[in-house]
Amino acid sequence: MGKRQLVQISAEQVKKLVEIEGLRKDIAGYPIPKKVHIFLQEKLRDEFGEKVVPPEERVKGRWFEYIRELLPIHIIAPIALGIVHYSREMIGAEFTKILVASESDKSWWCNYKEDIYNIGNFLLTNLRNKKFANAYYKKYEKLVKDMRIECQKIRALDFIKFLDKELLKQYNSFNEKIMHFHALVFDIDAIDVVLEEKMKAKFQKLLSKKGKEKEFNAKYSILINPPELSYLNMEQLEIYKLAKEVKAKNITPNIKKKINNLVKNYWWTSLGWTVRTENDFKKYLADIKTIIKKNKNIDEEIRKLTNFTENTKKEKQKLEKEFNFDKELEYYLEIFEKYVVYHDYRKEIQMKGTSVMNKFLFELSRRQGIKYEDLVWAWQSEIKNYMKTGTIDLENIRKRKEAYLIVVTKRGIEQLTGEEAIKRRKKELMAAVKNIQDFKGITASLGRITGKAKICYSATDAIQKVNKGDILIAGMTLPDYVTAMKKAAAIVTDEGGVTCHAAIVSRELKIPCIVGTRIATRVLHDGDTIEVNANHGTVRIIRRKS
Repeated sequence: MGKRQLVQISAEQVKKLVEIEGLRKDIAGYPIPKKVHIFLQEKLRDEFGEKVVPPEERVKGRWFEYIRELLPIHIIAPIALGIVHYSREMIGAEFTKILVASESDKSWWCNYKEDIYNIGNFLLTNLRNKKFANAYYKKYEKLVKDMRIECQKIRALDFIKFLDKELLKQYNSFNEKIMHFHALVFDIDAIDVVLEEKMKAKFQKLLSKKGKEKEFNAKYSILINPPELSYLNMEQLEIYKLAKEVKAKNITPNIKKKINNLVKNYWWTSLGWTVRTENDFKKYLADIKTIIKKNKNIDEEIRKLTNFTENTKKEKQKLEKEFNFDKELEYYLEIFEKYVVYHDYRKEIQMKGTSVMNKFLFELSRRQGIKYEDLVWAWQSEIKNYMKTGTIDLENIRKRKEAYLIVVTKRGIEQLTGEEAIKRRKKELMAAVKNIQDFKGITASLGRITGKAKICYSATDAIQKVNKGDILIAGMTLPDYVTAMKKAAAIVTDEGGVTCHAAIVSRELKIPCIVGTRIATRVLHDGDTIEVNANHGTVRIIRRKS
């Protein structure tokens, strides 16, 4: 251990440290020497070594890369094909290519950077036009409504009664509809990147005019609070209300009816890309009994959720008054608040749509005797051919399970499997990230915490690995991650902006969250002790697991 150095500071500097405590909640309560030590360490890291690399400097290739759970072809195909073939029709500007790869238990979803910026800038330019904006938002909301109806209709069908020709017709029809849906809602990925950059730059400029740049993260976290309850909080509110009724009256026929309505509205919130367990009456009844058993202050929880929107609105109005928002920031906020809601819409139809596509595969498996686990690795064109002819190339499917790489463009689909796919992926995508001790992302929810990292590529991973106080590290999160998110002390993701699932849920759970790091799952390992400082948007490795 080196010699200690005595640092003397003036009374004026001590006074300044006390003032800063109001802005830096993470140092509140520490003694003066500890505060000085923290600031010195931060300054040294800024000046020497251990440079914190912002996300935009790390994306060296042509792609924005996102690592997630292993995704079979039948799940990713309608998304990738729909985006490339129908984005110009649905958005007005096109995604020209999508790359998806897999190996072992992981998949890489890659958006072409040029497309993301072209579409993001196209929308931010055109949405200024009220006529365009009204028509675009109307189309969005109508499509979501239509897809809800379509998914509900298909779920209610008894496929056993269908002739093969009728089943094929239904499959073709739904496949086309879900591809058009994916083509439109993939604009969210472009909005997340481009709007985030513009909104942050504009807000920083307004703060600098008032000399309050150091308050950016605290103020920005108010600005990006969702304007209304997410589907998760709406579901939770209904559960608490039912728990209150059950506690007072026990389970009456009317309460049973209300639980069935809950199932009807939220059966899909436990689903993931590969998680197929739906919420049912039994699950919600167990949730209600748990709330009652734990003697939670049910009225207080209902009050908090009910008042959330109003409190958010008041905080934003106060912020607007303090910094005198101009027309440009108001325009960005209007889009931001739309897309927070659209994120939820997309999650809902993605999960419902995947469930419906799986229903077709299970029926085909029942009729033909081939396993669902094989069918889910087939392209839609192969499924259609199998419905017509009863033949499918199982050897190709076996190779895809080992590893695949596909590049979808309007000219066609480039496909590689096995070692060829792995080699091409390594050539095309970022190399392994080494010797990084600190990295940055986007602050989604304030706070500072130290804990053990748990790297999770799927909800199953997360539920099994994350214990109370651990830090959940993921490529992205989906509804099926929520059980693990509730145990986590903080969340860090590779992808997403301030309207993504992880950002919204972390703010509702009031835990620190940093999104859009692009490299968290590549840099960190299970068991690493890390510090998540969402007040500064940084993740620091304190100690590697030996």
